[in-house]
Amino acid sequence: MIIEVKGIAFQIVGDMRQSGIAVKTSADQHVTVYVHPSTPHEELIAYLEAYNYKSPQDPTTRTGIYLCEISVFGQNYAVFSEAHIRKPYISGQSVRVERLSAKAVPRLKRELLHQFILQEIAAWEERLEFLLEEVIIRKLRKNPFVVHPHSKAIVFADRIADQPRPVISYLVARSVFEFISLSPAQRDQLLVQYVPDWKHSARICNFEYNLD
Repeated sequence: MIIEVKGIAFQIVGDMRQSGIAVKTSADQHVTVYVHPSTPHEELIAYLEAYNYKSPQDPTTRTGIYLCEISVFGQNYAVFSEAHIRKPYISGQSVRVERLSAKAVPRLKRELLHQFILQEIAAWEERLEFLLEEVIIRKLRKNPFVVHPHSKAIVFADRIADQPRPVISYLVARSVFEFISLSPAQRDQLLVQYVPDWKHSARICNFEYNLD
């Protein structure tokens, strides 16, 4: 499994002998993380977010070159260009990319949305012990997401990138519940347990997408 955090692709390897989390970086800057399979997903993500990865080709002292401003996740972010960035990522109030043209802004927003949804999906896979094979971001005419149980895929509308993260988290949760066919009672119990302020997000989604 590969998890992307702050533009860095971490190869996650389960190791029953591992008592904690160990990170090894190869000569070609490939990062492998060895972790015991029972380690909670939230703990792993917190570790990776705090991990001080430094590539000699991409020193953290760089401030980058200002390119433009984009709106994503309900906020405005300044976009900066830096050399040797593998994947775009959000750092504080800025987005870091290697390069960006005006025509590529929608693609950047889709990629940031895809990264966020993949992290949310991974957490639900661990909690509910299911496996989703594909997450797709594309234009949808009406619905915020479409579930395809037979192909084990969920398609999300690219326009939900403009919603705040809590709303997107709620939409991901709803898509997962539909994917594995949970009852309304099971759904509500999980929302209370794992999705903060879900009733507010539900009202927004009911208004925006007629999702009740």
